[in-house]
Amino acid sequence: MTDSPVKSKSPPELSVLIQKDEPVPPATLDDDSLAIGSSGMAGLFHVEDQRLVSAKRLIVLVPNWDVDEVEIARQVWKLAMPLGLAVLFLGLCTDITEELSMHRRLATLASLTRDPRLSVDTRLEIGRNWMRKLKAILQSGDVVVCHAEQRVGFWRITLREQLSKLNAPIWTLEGIHPPMKSSAFAKTKEAIFWLVSIVVIVVFFWLQVSIVHMSKDWAHSVLIYLSMLSEIGLLWIWHSVSM
Repeated sequence: MTDSPVKSKSPPELSVLIQKDEPVPPATLDDDSLAIGSSGMAGLFHVEDQRLVSAKRLIVLVPNWDVDEVEIARQVWKLAMPLGLAVLFLGLCTDITEELSMHRRLATLASLTRDPRLSVDTRLEIGRNWMRKLKAILQSGDVVVCHAEQRVGFWRITLREQLSKLNAPIWTLEGIHPPMKSSAFAKTKEAIFWLVSIVVIVVFFWLQVSIVHMSKDWAHSVLIYLSMLSEIGLLWIWHSVSM
């Protein structure tokens, strides 16, 4: 990255952009954040637990699909360089068989972004839930960077929407990668998820029908409510571990 003749914007220009609530192309800013510049010094600030906190680090979420490493590194460098933010590339893979390829991708991104003036690190986690992994490492002053095309969960909501529950500002990279394409392994996992969900619903439906044919005493109502709560609980747990 240091060899590329990239001319970054000066801190005062970046401050004006964010104060006007305009996105930093091609990334967009999603939080009650503002940039403050004075005496030639600028920094990104956001409200955190009713306190004004200065941004210190970018946590860049790296999905387990083919991405344009060069373009991502370029955009992350443009975001981090003017404010002197540290960078952490956080990768998430659903299976240990994907670890090697993810390690290579993270190493490539770090190499392309690395600059004598920037601190760049990588971290790889196993799982499917970005929220859990982020909560474990999120610190005061962190800014999360994700892809606009990423979708997660049962209802396939955007990752940005899910991450909005975190007490941290979100920057979204747009147009770098086309919408996610499911691999054969991902499709198999999705099929298993739906199969187990349907089995749970059918079993509890049969159980509730059996309870209805029982005598109409107080135990009847208790068993109906217990079965409904158990069904909802099992489906919620299964959905949580499958994300």
